Amino acid sequence: MLKMGNVNINGTSQIAGKDAVYFNASFSDGSGNYIISKNITDVETYNANEDECNADYAEFEQAAKRVSAEIRTIQAAESEE
Repeated sequence: MLKMGNVNINGTSQIAGKDAVYFNASFSDGSGNYIISKNITDVETYNANEDECNADYAEFEQAAKRVSAEIRTIQAAESEE
C-alpha cells in the first residue's frame, strides 16, 4: 500500500519584481489537512501594497484548498483498492 509523504506548495506575492510575501502550505498526513503560512519578506513593499498582497494570499489559499481536495480524492481511491 502506498503511503504518501509530505507535500508542500509555495508561492510569492511579487510587487514590481520584488518578493513582498512568501506563502507556504504543507500537507503531511494524506488526510487533506494542511498548515498554511504567510511570511512578509519585504515589510515596506508589503505595507505599501497590502491589498494586493492579501489578494495574492487569498488566491494561494484557494489553490491550497484545491490541493487538499485532490489529496483526499487520492486517499479515498487508495482505501478502496
